[in-house]
Amino acid sequence: MAEDYARTARAANGEARLLERRIKQLSWALAVLAAFFLVCVSVLGWLAWRQSRSLSTTRQDMIFGRFVHYDYDSDDYVAPVLNTIQFFHDGYSLQFTKVEYTPAGLLLSGEIGNPNQFRILDLTLTFAVRPYPEKIRDKWAQSGGKLFGWSPDWDLGRSQTHIGDLDQGQTVKFNVTIPNMKQTSDPIRIAVLFSGEHYMYPESSRH
Repeated sequence: MAEDYARTARAANGEARLLERRIKQLSWALAVLAAFFLVCVSVLGWLAWRQSRSLSTTRQDMIFGRFVHYDYDSDDYVAPVLNTIQFFHDGYSLQFTKVEYTPAGLLLSGEIGNPNQFRILDLTLTFAVRPYPEKIRDKWAQSGGKLFGWSPDWDLGRSQTHIGDLDQGQTVKFNVTIPNMKQTSDPIRIAVLFSGEHYMYPESSRH
């Protein structure tokens, strides 16, 4: 009887140790599976983030490319070259007779012509010196990455001069200094903007 009890006890003890080993093995297996799952989730998350970032970069590149295209299509710009008649803003003519960097800034002198069949009254010109759009990619992105529009904050400098009246088929001289402008190796262009003007059409064109 005692021997049967001892035999039963040994068998139970062996089964308990076997069960304990299996539980440990199962715990290790679960731990490995959990670690593998975490690694898979991390890798998938990283791949999704990278893909999202790549798509975002591609989208921003496309929008900026269109912004550059629209800016180059603008007819507000003239080049800072001497004694050359340039046309801008629906056909108005402009010729620089002086483009000179002085201690006070960039001096621009010349004349603007009105090719249209109407008189312009009380005209003010704004000369804005601007870099080419490829140079302001970071500023463009920081401002929201809009498709259209040039922010005055991106100008290298600007100044206004009052022209007054500009008759049809006539030219008027201008002289303006854009302050704090220094010559650099980067090319520039000059936007010529109208403000404050009124238009007077000939009596014959009103009928």
